Amino acid sequence: MTVNHSSTLTVEYFLAYFRLVTLSKEVNVLEAKQYIDSTFFKGDPSIYGTNTYQNFLHAHQALMSLNNKTLEVE
Repeated sequence: MTVNHSSTLTVEYFLAYFRLVTLSKEVNVLEAKQYIDSTFFKGDPSIYGTNTYQNFLHAHQALMSLNNKTLEVE
């Protein structure tokens, strides 16, 4: 994915990116987080700015909460 370094990426962007990674790589959310962290952020949380990384973490947390609620219902 091409990323513009001048703007902050949103939680919605990362939710879509998580969906893309989980479906294309056939991995769970935790594995997708590790993949995105190593390939997109290249292991450097500040590469696209702290707000972008915080939005990434918020998206991950939202997906984990959703997974936990789904497990509670089952």
